[in-house]
Amino acid sequence: MAATAPGVLVGGRLMQGLTAALMVPQVMSVIMTMFDQKEWVVAFSLMGAVLGLGGVSGPLLGGTLTDLDLFGLGWRSIFFVNIPFGILAVALAAWTMPESKSDQSPRLDITGVVLITLASLGLMYPLVQGREEGWPGWMFALFAGSVLLFAAFGVHQSRRHRRDGSALVPPTLFHHRSFRAGVVVVMLAFSGITSFFLVLTYHMQLGLGWSALRTALVTVAFPIGIMATFQIAWRKGTANGRKFVAIGTSVMTLGTLAMILAVSSQGAGIDWYHVAGAELIVGFGMGLCSPILTNVVLGDIPPQDAGAGSGVVNAVIQFGTAAGIAIVGVIFFSLTGSEVAGADRADRFSDATSVTLWYNVAVFTLVALLSPLLPASKTPQAEPETTSAEPAAQTAAPATKDRLLLDTA
Repeated sequence: MAATAPGVLVGGRLMQGLTAALMVPQVMSVIMTMFDQKEWVVAFSLMGAVLGLGGVSGPLLGGTLTDLDLFGLGWRSIFFVNIPFGILAVALAAWTMPESKSDQSPRLDITGVVLITLASLGLMYPLVQGREEGWPGWMFALFAGSVLLFAAFGVHQSRRHRRDGSALVPPTLFHHRSFRAGVVVVMLAFSGITSFFLVLTYHMQLGLGWSALRTALVTVAFPIGIMATFQIAWRKGTANGRKFVAIGTSVMTLGTLAMILAVSSQGAGIDWYHVAGAELIVGFGMGLCSPILTNVVLGDIPPQDAGAGSGVVNAVIQFGTAAGIAIVGVIFFSLTGSEVAGADRADRFSDATSVTLWYNVAVFTLVALLSPLLPASKTPQAEPETTSAEPAAQTAAPATKDRLLLDTA
């Protein structure tokens, strides 16, 4: 909020990302340690819905605050959102969450962290900056280097896991075909949904000249759609997870096609109800699949690997989101050009939006096609009553929970 130059703003956002990386991967492990396995479905369903709603409510609040221009701060006022929510989160955590500690000290895989960070940077930087830099040769060298670094990361993880079992990403997770497919499904799903709204925001604000507030209000249709179908997925989807993921992403595909049709046919004359109607359909689909997606992906993972699996899924969500934004940014601005002014601006943006949204159609369709590879849903069974003849089970439970936290850490 107090940034005086772009570098200061980027540095502040980097610090936010570093601290978020310490917190976010723990969410699923906390769920697994605080709730019985039969309650995971409900907990993960609520978390999935919150992720979807949070991804849209943030821009909604940000657009509202930008338009209100509180205290003359302009766009800087969007960071007011973080303050009350941060304080509330800390207070609720301290009030409701029990302390959970392990008797063992986890070993940090520093080499693995460095390798995966450099590999991700080598992949993402050219996608984000390549067009602006004119795609010099060293950008393609970064791409090639990132592939080698990802390969080196895989080799390092295998060796470290064989040596002492302290790999950042245990290779045993990927012995399960369903988890391999699930990671791809999660990455594609989140790359599609986040980039979908980025393209629409560019189109509405830069192409059509809509205010930040009007753009944000139109986007309300999406969370309305989620809430309309969330209960269906929560109550019926746990026993039909693969089917609901396929149906949900198919509906999202239809909503994206409806948006393409509206943008291409209406051009500069598109109105709020065209956009809101398509977003509502996408929200219906998101509500059918996002509440159960995480539970389905982790459904085949053994309990001892659940913590590590949840950490990988969280990381893939973040990576997919960033990759989707980078890819559609390259496509969109390659079509609009660097100059966004002029009499034909709305038409150029309409054409660019229509073409770029086919990326989202492709990823949603691919998720639907990959859904049969996900594990079959398992309806949690009630745990048998513990008797005096089962003291070992009572003793083993805390150790399992400690292991979950260690794996994710």
